[in-house]
Amino acid sequence: MTGKTEDETRLRKDMLEWLADAIAEDKDLLMDVLKSGAFYVLLVDADGKILVSYPKDDPILEMVPELRKVLQNALKNKEPRRMEILGCDVFIKAIDASRALAIVNRKWHRGFWEAADAMMFVTDISGKVMDANKKFLDFMECGSDCALTISDFIEKENLPLVLNTIRKVVATLTPCEAVEVIFTNKGGKKVWVELNLQPLIAKDRVAAIQWIARDITSRKEREKKLRDSEEMFRILAERAPVGMFLIEEGILKYLNPKCAEMLGYQRDELIGRPFLDFIHPEDREFVDRSLKLVEDGWVESFRYNAKIVRKGGEDRTFEIYGSQYRERKAVLGMMIDLTEKLEIERRLQESEEKFRKIVENSPVLIALIDENGVFVEANPSMIQSIGSNTVGRSLYEVFPPDVAERRMFYLRKCLEEDKPVRFEDGRSGRHFLSTFLPVEVGGKKLCLVIASDISSIKLLNELLLILNEINDMIMRGEDIGAIFEFTVKKLGETYVSCILALSSDEDTRIFASEDVKDPRCVNEVLTEKRTLYLPPGRHIEGCKNAHNQYHTLAIPMKYGELVLGVLVVSSYWEFSNDEKEVLSTLASNLAFVVHAKEAEEQKWIAYEQIERNIEQFAVLADRIRNPLAAISLLAEMESKEDIQEKILKQVEKIKEIVDKLDKGWIESEQLRTLLRKYWEK
Repeated sequence: MTGKTEDETRLRKDMLEWLADAIAEDKDLLMDVLKSGAFYVLLVDADGKILVSYPKDDPILEMVPELRKVLQNALKNKEPRRMEILGCDVFIKAIDASRALAIVNRKWHRGFWEAADAMMFVTDISGKVMDANKKFLDFMECGSDCALTISDFIEKENLPLVLNTIRKVVATLTPCEAVEVIFTNKGGKKVWVELNLQPLIAKDRVAAIQWIARDITSRKEREKKLRDSEEMFRILAERAPVGMFLIEEGILKYLNPKCAEMLGYQRDELIGRPFLDFIHPEDREFVDRSLKLVEDGWVESFRYNAKIVRKGGEDRTFEIYGSQYRERKAVLGMMIDLTEKLEIERRLQESEEKFRKIVENSPVLIALIDENGVFVEANPSMIQSIGSNTVGRSLYEVFPPDVAERRMFYLRKCLEEDKPVRFEDGRSGRHFLSTFLPVEVGGKKLCLVIASDISSIKLLNELLLILNEINDMIMRGEDIGAIFEFTVKKLGETYVSCILALSSDEDTRIFASEDVKDPRCVNEVLTEKRTLYLPPGRHIEGCKNAHNQYHTLAIPMKYGELVLGVLVVSSYWEFSNDEKEVLSTLASNLAFVVHAKEAEEQKWIAYEQIERNIEQFAVLADRIRNPLAAISLLAEMESKEDIQEKILKQVEKIKEIVDKLDKGWIESEQLRTLLRKYWEK
């Protein structure tokens, strides 16, 4: 700061002395003032007249009248003063009784400005920048000496709004409402700012304007995103397949087309109506309470099922979601019609219940096994077949090693190849047809086991084959002993044991696959003439044979009302109805064989008797003829004709009888020949 006049030289000297006295303790401030040149100095007399000023023509000159009272006090007290006038820091010191030195820091609260997060600057009423803080200068990419007007950095489309705001501030002498505009620097960088204009008043008019520009770019971007998201929400809401609504203080303010469709109304019929109007009476109190809890901020959201009454009175069940909307007494919600879903779930639950009952009561063996061979579930038939609860146990804990290893092989094959596996195997004398199916339950891959006990089927098949072979033996007319021995051998291989008893008047002949003594069940059946089922340990008292430890079936071999023998079969397991039927058929066939053999023997006995009778008949006829010839000869020798005639007449009659006997003999001989040919076949 230099001056050529004597007054300027003196002023500078006085200023330095004053600064040395007034700001001795704040050297940083002193250096800032001296280096920056960012201050204004003037010498004023007691009347407020400016004697000397530097620099000249500064807007601060307009503020001098405001200093008069302060100067008078300073001249009176002769003590340095520091104060704020019109937003400027002012330092005053009396030079003598008539003059005072004033230094005005025209950086407008420099410390506050530099620390402020906003861009701050001062312009005259035409918009010329007079001063600015570092944040503003940094954004504008210029120094403190650059000359700027607001048209240099305010977007052209925003300029009319700003100029209009300046006019209002100048006209009303009051701060303006915040306006939002875009600043652009030399490099073309743009930021959104919120402008606040504060008038600096001197002599009842605006001498300058202080501007505060807060960067709101992030907020504007958020607002844009919000607008975009709201637009997106609007589009989504309008096209959403679910009902969406906005309730404010219980009144419907918005709902999308789907929501109106769900309620059965047009949208304009619903807007402005209480939401509770459409809630079923039994749910209305609960829904009302839930809405108020969200509206009042007690809870953030709710979710419940409630009945909605559609237009026309139809009740439907909806799942309703709601949350507070923008911290207002409003609820933004969504609703989904659950009526069909609940009906499907109800039917599905019924189906699952039926399926569960079918599985639990099914004679088929059903189980779920995991990849490690551990039983996850098993139905009662499976548990009964194995003999203990298998859940939580592995195949190796349940079955013999060979059976467990075989089934583990099929389990791995099923899960690895992801396809069903079907196989037949056995355990403990039983035969099973099993199907392993890969299934997914709860996100875990398991194996569904469906097994059928086909032991009875295989047994029936074997029985039918045995029955067929026995029938062939019967048709071939084989000896009854051979038939009985074959039957005992085959049934003994199929069952635990087999006994065949052939009864006659003389005794009972026993055929057996095991050593038996006094089979009391045979005598019981021969006496009772009915089938006996004898469970293990409950056989006929006194029976000491091995078969009394098993399930035993004793069947009478009946032909008509005759009981010709007994078939006794013992098994590890109870006999099925099919087994009983086949075994009963076998017993009947054997009875037929026995009866047929007995009938054939009786026929041969009758034939032999007939043959003997025929031979005796022939001999008798010959024996009659010889005496008759003698009688005829004697009659011819009789002298008396009447006696002779009588005798000859009787002889003729006897001859007729003998002729008839001869004729009958010939017919009997022919019949005998025919019978012999037939029976010999």
